[in-house]
Amino acid sequence: MPPIPLSSKQATSFDGTQVTYHTIGSEGPWVVIANGLGAGVAAWRHQIAYMGEQTRFLMWDYRGLHNPDDRDCSCRSSSSTDLVETHVKDLQAVLQAEDVRGGLWMGWSFGAQVLVQMFHTGAVRPNQLVLINPCYGRRPHDASGMRRLSPYVIDALERCPDALEQVVQRAASWPETASWLKRLGFVAATIDEDSLMDIVRHFQTVNPCAFLGALRAVASHRIDGILGRIDVPTLVILGEKDGVTPRSNAEPLAKQIPHVELFVVRHGTHFVLLEYPELLNLRVEKFLREHPR
Repeated sequence: MPPIPLSSKQATSFDGTQVTYHTIGSEGPWVVIANGLGAGVAAWRHQIAYMGEQTRFLMWDYRGLHNPDDRDCSCRSSSSTDLVETHVKDLQAVLQAEDVRGGLWMGWSFGAQVLVQMFHTGAVRPNQLVLINPCYGRRPHDASGMRRLSPYVIDALERCPDALEQVVQRAASWPETASWLKRLGFVAATIDEDSLMDIVRHFQTVNPCAFLGALRAVASHRIDGILGRIDVPTLVILGEKDGVTPRSNAEPLAKQIPHVELFVVRHGTHFVLLEYPELLNLRVEKFLREHPR
């Protein structure tokens, strides 16, 4: 697939850390993207191609996630709130570096969780908010049982992070990976296999300890009382068969947002971004047309 024409830069965050971020395009209103954990720019290829001529895109890399030298999982002592808020502060530094104000914010999975927390700070506000397969942190229950098991799975993987790395390396090099993910129901049959494999290959650059620490933050971070205070036009897109953020939990939480628009993608999983990109693009376009800046 052709490379995405991006410009990579760095911004200095609150503690002196250099945060890498990427911009695409030079004219038009800003679209700020908060990515899913471990996903690269290519995950948004279809949105960039569809909206690129009239907008500018900005996204940033989560700190530490691509640091190959930090292999000590035992040092992950920061609380989930600290970790999510650190990413929020990094985003604030990036927005300041590019003088971004308002615009459309789009978050996928963990990225949606960061944007919701960012909104809570009140420092910078979007004109519109789109949350795709949003993670909301700790929840009262999970019918799928995945949430109840996740702390134990993370504990086990943190004891042997090399095992996770080996699985990713093998998956990235095996030509049947996309087909097996479809057969096992992890992704829908309609998924863009090239984009899916871009994500799998991008995972090869991810530090397993940092990734597991972020997963723990996803599972335990709380956003109590934040959703009800979101007062900008908001579109929440859910996958009907999302096993990571099940509809049974995600939908009631989304409805806490005043005047939210909820769009459930039939047969969609946690990867609706890649499974039904044309449908998502049209729905977002309709949302923006009905809620102009």
